[in-house]
Amino acid sequence: MTEEDLTRELEPYIGHNDPPELIQSEDIGNLVLALSKAQGEFPIIGKNQKAKAGAYSYDWADLSAIHKGIKKILSNNELAIIFTPTRVVDKSGVTLMLSMKLLHSSGEYTEGSLPLMLDQSTSQAMGSAISYARRYLMYCMLD
Repeated sequence: MTEEDLTRELEPYIGHNDPPELIQSEDIGNLVLALSKAQGEFPIIGKNQKAKAGAYSYDWADLSAIHKGIKKILSNNELAIIFTPTRVVDKSGVTLMLSMKLLHSSGEYTEGSLPLMLDQSTSQAMGSAISYARRYLMYCMLD
């Protein structure tokens, strides 16, 4: 991340004491109960892929491994997830974002977003950024 990218990401918070606004339904009690039950059922998802970037190598879990571990449990607890790509336009320019909404059958929801960091302007780069953001949004929001 360049210094310019970091400045753009931090700008909304500099000089403001208010925390970022939560995006969620007014009530989330049913969602929290269902999520806590689901979290008790989620397995530890192993890292099933290996990657090498120069001299550095690492292991990671791909989306199919994550889905295999969580989809049925989410459904059994009346939870669903939806991903939506969006763009935010402000004085700094355009930021591509991926949002994840966690929904409960009661209509309650909570939402989180991550910026899509692109190395280049290709469809492959966009697909990789979306896959990366999906994995990390699920990790963050589902624990």
